[in-house]
Amino acid sequence: MMEPPPGASFPSRRARAASEVEVRPRYRLCPARPCRSDTRCPCAQIACASMSDLKLIGFGNPLLDISAVVEQDVLDKWGAKLNDAILAEDKHKPMYAELTESHSVEYIAGGATQNSIRVAQWMMGKPGSTAYVGCIGTDAFGEQLEKAARADGVNVAYMKHPETPTGTCAVLVKAGERSLIANLSAANCYDIAHFETPEIQVSRNRALGLPGRGQGC
Repeated sequence: MMEPPPGASFPSRRARAASEVEVRPRYRLCPARPCRSDTRCPCAQIACASMSDLKLIGFGNPLLDISAVVEQDVLDKWGAKLNDAILAEDKHKPMYAELTESHSVEYIAGGATQNSIRVAQWMMGKPGSTAYVGCIGTDAFGEQLEKAARADGVNVAYMKHPETPTGTCAVLVKAGERSLIANLSAANCYDIAHFETPEIQVSRNRALGLPGRGQGC
């Protein structure tokens, strides 16, 4: 079994948890230059690393994993089953905020493609080796998601939708097993026109693109 380098560790099982449906995104990375303080540019809200080091870009549905060890009554309340992954219904929408208030939670940058990018960044090590494009909201969960992704060294380029909440995934853990309930929300707010901008195509020419596909955890 491959061992991590000294001082590092493999991403935990909880850190890989997310369930999502992927579609093509619409956002743009900066070309090979730092972002400028131009509020018209979606990249003005990110700290853009030099594209000269970029090797891999991920395009997908960013979700904030909200992971907590819970009791059986919490699973019963939300109709959750262990070893299961479902998309949220209207009845689940209050669960995410409630979970943060009632339990000690761990925030993890999730979504299948973003998880892959985080692992790739860990393996490459050098800052700016990976980037990730997707849509989040302008809410507190969005701030937590960006903070978590950047802490893992990923140069995220989230577009921030002002009217739609950040996508979330509840990771309910009990006795070493888990149940995932994903609310895609802002992650669904994609527009192919942004994906096809010259800026994105320039970045894609500098790196291997990793598109999101299907569902994943």
